[in-house]
Amino acid sequence: MRVLIIGSGGREHALAWKLGQSREKPDILVAPGNGGTAREARNADLPPGGIDRLMEFIRAHKVDFVIPGTELPLVNGIVDACARAGVLCFGPAAYAARLEGSKSFAKEIMREAGVPTADFAVFNDYAAAEKYVRDRKRPLAVKADGLAAGKGVIMAAGAEDAVAALRGMMLEKRFGPAGETVVVEDAIAGEEISLLALCHDETLVLLPAARDHKRALDGDNGPNTGGMGAYSPAPVLPENRMGEIAALAMRPVLKTMKKRGVPYSGVLYAGLMLTADGPKVLEYNVRFGDPECQALLMRFKGDLLELMVDCARGCLSGAPNAVGAQRTPQTDDCARGCLRDEALRPSSTTPPGLAPNDPEASGEGTASRVCSPQWTEETALCVVVAAEGYPGGYRKGMTVGGIEAAEARVPGKIKVFHAGTVAERGEIRASGGRVLGVTALGADLREAQEHAYAAVADIRLEHAFFRRDIGGRVLKAAGSMPGACGFCPERPDAARGEGRPPLADSNGSGT
Repeated sequence: MRVLIIGSGGREHALAWKLGQSREKPDILVAPGNGGTAREARNADLPPGGIDRLMEFIRAHKVDFVIPGTELPLVNGIVDACARAGVLCFGPAAYAARLEGSKSFAKEIMREAGVPTADFAVFNDYAAAEKYVRDRKRPLAVKADGLAAGKGVIMAAGAEDAVAALRGMMLEKRFGPAGETVVVEDAIAGEEISLLALCHDETLVLLPAARDHKRALDGDNGPNTGGMGAYSPAPVLPENRMGEIAALAMRPVLKTMKKRGVPYSGVLYAGLMLTADGPKVLEYNVRFGDPECQALLMRFKGDLLELMVDCARGCLSGAPNAVGAQRTPQTDDCARGCLRDEALRPSSTTPPGLAPNDPEASGEGTASRVCSPQWTEETALCVVVAAEGYPGGYRKGMTVGGIEAAEARVPGKIKVFHAGTVAERGEIRASGGRVLGVTALGADLREAQEHAYAAVADIRLEHAFFRRDIGGRVLKAAGSMPGACGFCPERPDAARGEGRPPLADSNGSGT
C-alpha cells in the first residue's frame, strides 16, 4: 500500500514512524516532510494546501491512502477531491473541517448540539466588536475566526487588552483573512485537557487524554504557540470520566453533523476546560494535535495503519466494554471490525445515552459506539525544542546535533521527532519555529519527564529554547518535585524561557 502523509511537522514525523511499523509494510510518502520524515519515508516537495498539485501527485504516484496531518488541506477540501478521484482519504470533508477552519462555525455547531461552552459573540464589524468588549467588563478570549497556526487566541484581562486584540486582528490584519471575523467569548478558568477520538458517522474510538502546554514560557507565561510540550495520560481526566466527557463534547457534534447531511470522519479533537461548573469545550480540531500526537503514538500498541484505514472506510465497530472498564479490546480487533456488536456496559460515571449499541435500547436507528485500541500503561512526555524568538520571528539554518545520543540514552524509550528541520548535505538544519519534539516513555510521569529532559540535554542547537516545566504542574501538586522542574538541564547553548522579553501582545491559551 502506498500512503501519502501531508504536512511537515512533528506530528507528521510521528505518523510516518508509527505507520511504518504496520504489518502492511507501506510505501510512505510525506509532502513536504522534514529532515526526520526523510529518514522514515520519502519526502515530496509539495505545498500542503495546494489541492490541485496534491491530486496530480496522488494520481501520478498511484497513492492508495491519503492522510492529511495538518488542517489546511482538510479545510481546503482534500477529502472531497480524493472522494471524486476514488482515493481513500482519512479525515472530514471540507464542510465538516470547518469545525477547525472557522471558530464561529464551531460555536454555531456547539450551540445547536447543546455542547457546553463559554458565552460568545461573533463580529465582522470592528466598531460593534469594540462596543461589545467595552460593555462586557470582564476577562475575555478574543479569537481569530480562521486558521492561525494555533496562535490566533488572545486572552484579555480587561477592555483595553481586548480592544488591542481586536485592533490587531481586524484592523492591522495580524492574522490576515483569518482575523476578519472574530469570536469574543468569556474567559473561563480550570484545567485544560485534550481529548481525541477516531470517528466515523456516530461511531467513535476514544484515545487517551493528553495535556498540551500552549504558552511559550515556563509557568504558562508568554505568547500562545502551537504547543511547547505534552504528556499522556493526563491524570486530571481519569479513564472512568472519559465516556462522560465524550457524551458531552463529541457525541452531540457527530449527531449534529450527520443531521446536517455531512457525517464526520477522521480525528475529532476537543480542546476542553475542566471548570468548577463542569467541562466546557474551548474549540475543536479536525486532526491529531501537535505535540499531543507524539506522546500518544509513543504509547500506541498495534497497527495504526489498519485502524486509520478502517476508520476512513467506516468499518469501526462497537466494543463489548465501556470506556474506563478494566478490559481493553485489542487494537487489531478494532481495526478489523471484529469486535462484537453488543450493548456497552456504562461505567458509573458514564451517562445513560453514550454507550448502548442496541438500536432498541437507544431509540435510534444508528447508535454511537465506543471501542478502545490498546496502549502501553507507561506515560509519554514530549518537550518541544524551538528556535529562539518563536512564535515571533526566529533564526533558521542552525545545525542540529545530538539526536542519536539523545535516543540512545534509554534505548526504545526515547524518540526525537523532527518538526522544523531539513536535511542538507548529510546534516540536519533548523528550518522552522518548533524544531524538535523530544519524546520519552517512563513508568510514570516523573520518570518520563526525567528521561525526556535528560535527552534534551544531549541536543546541540544554538539559539534555541524549551520549556523546563512540562508535566511539572502535576508533579508539583502531587508533592513529588520541589519546583518547576527539578530534572531539567542547564544548557549554555539552549536559551531558556526565563528572562526572555515578550514576543507578542498575546498571553492566550487554547487549542
